[in-house]
Amino acid sequence: MIKLTIVIPNYNKSLYLEQMLDSVNNQLTEEVEVIFIDDCSTDNSVDIMLKHKISKNKNFHYVINKENLWVAECRNIGINNAKGEYITFMDSDDYVLDNYINTLLGYIEDGQYDLYGFDYIDDTGDDEYVERAGCAYVWSGLYRLSYLNKHNIRFDNLFSLYGFGEDAFFYDSFKATLPKCKYTKDKIYVYRWDTEGGISNEKNEGRRCITWYA
Repeated sequence: MIKLTIVIPNYNKSLYLEQMLDSVNNQLTEEVEVIFIDDCSTDNSVDIMLKHKISKNKNFHYVINKENLWVAECRNIGINNAKGEYITFMDSDDYVLDNYINTLLGYIEDGQYDLYGFDYIDDTGDDEYVERAGCAYVWSGLYRLSYLNKHNIRFDNLFSLYGFGEDAFFYDSFKATLPKCKYTKDKIYVYRWDTEGGISNEKNEGRRCITWYA
């Protein structure tokens, strides 16, 4: 039974994919699935993903978009295809610490809350720059999937026009439904600053065509 879904959108983050995929793969269990969505990368991101050992795991699924859909809609694809009891998100240029999945599964075992918030560490290594994300970033929260579906909570692609804001909109929409939340100081996620590449800001003309690989 899948308890946890991790959704990872990607656009041109080939420089960081190996470390990100390693950090997740080293912790995968039968109870965890990963949904990787590549948003028309123009670098070798897809090749890296396909050659990585995580791609051989039966609980690893990938989507290759035929048109730039942007990060909000990529995350929505993940939500719509998720099978876990709870769902969380990663950015493809970040990585997670060794206790990441075990900590999330511990939250799920508790199961009393619709959201479990957790802490993150900045990749500069400066101990003074450890922050509470407060779920302003969606990758700092674990959400009950049935709750998202019940209230039809999704990301709004409008914010992709501005290059920011989709995380805050999602979190605010979630909070407006008065969920049960618990915030912890568990530092299990590493956030990178100022990386090269990013979710595409350019929309291509043409029909949307998404291929799902289970």
